Amino acid sequence: MPRISSFHRDLIIEVGGRGCAVVAAAACAILTRSYWAIAAGTVVAPAFMVLASYWFAPFRPRFGLGRWREFADLLGWTTAAQAVTAINWQIDRLVLGFTVSRAQLGTFSLASDLASLPDQAVLKPTIRPLLAAFSMVRHDPERLREAYLRTTSTIVSAVLPVLVAIGILAQPLVAFALGPKWQPASPLLQWLVLAMIPTLFAAALAPLAMALGQTAIFFRQSLHELCIKVPATILGALYFGVAGAIAARARSSLVMGIVSAAYVRSLIGVPLGVQLVRPWRAFAASAGMAALLLALRPWLQTLTGFDRGLGLVGAGAGG
Repeated sequence: MPRISSFHRDLIIEVGGRGCAVVAAAACAILTRSYWAIAAGTVVAPAFMVLASYWFAPFRPRFGLGRWREFADLLGWTTAAQAVTAINWQIDRLVLGFTVSRAQLGTFSLASDLASLPDQAVLKPTIRPLLAAFSMVRHDPERLREAYLRTTSTIVSAVLPVLVAIGILAQPLVAFALGPKWQPASPLLQWLVLAMIPTLFAAALAPLAMALGQTAIFFRQSLHELCIKVPATILGALYFGVAGAIAARARSSLVMGIVSAAYVRSLIGVPLGVQLVRPWRAFAASAGMAALLLALRPWLQTLTGFDRGLGLVGAGAGG
């Protein structure tokens, strides 16, 4: 029986949840003029998404352990991995809270949140359908290898130009979106977003491992990152402050990119060199775009207000 994958429901759920969150937060901010607007947006988005999921797939939930064995392995390893990943994700902010001022921590947190936007908006939606795609060819090693390499090339082609553009245009982007008072965040954003690049080359590892039933890789991968990132972040933040934390994140990203690529090699036999070279078209296109944006950056920095926004849009379209 052929499998039918339809992702328009995911689009409706995601966009609807984000839209409701914006409306709720804006309404609460206008009516109360308080930080409760943040809480309202945070609560409304998942609530809408849960209700919408039941609308598309109606059923009455019932607790039971009859099929526990079918999910025990997946849930066990992914839960353990998520616990370790939560530490990895927040360790730099936790350590910086003891080593820098609140103003510096706030600036770093803002830059870190902005740097994660390409991951949330571009990378994760691209990865979501991959489990179904890899599952369909998991019994054909050659087709699976080709599917993985094509997927990696697509991911790099979609996300790398975004990261490079944000890295180059961080200063005018922050000035236009947040105003001059947040300008100290622009150099941090520049380096944080560029530090994400090494992880693109093995971004499809998670759906590949799930398709092959190798979910234990999630925990080992998170544990590797913990052993690399935590000591580097502690030492970097203690001796060099925010700059040390950013350097630790970049180092961790580079090492984890290599580790993840090694896991891919162990799963489907694709050498690390092939994984790196396959998206060469994306490298060439991003290099050309970077040259253009570097040439335009001095002009964009002279613009203000609405003109700067139009200039950024034009630069993005031209790049």
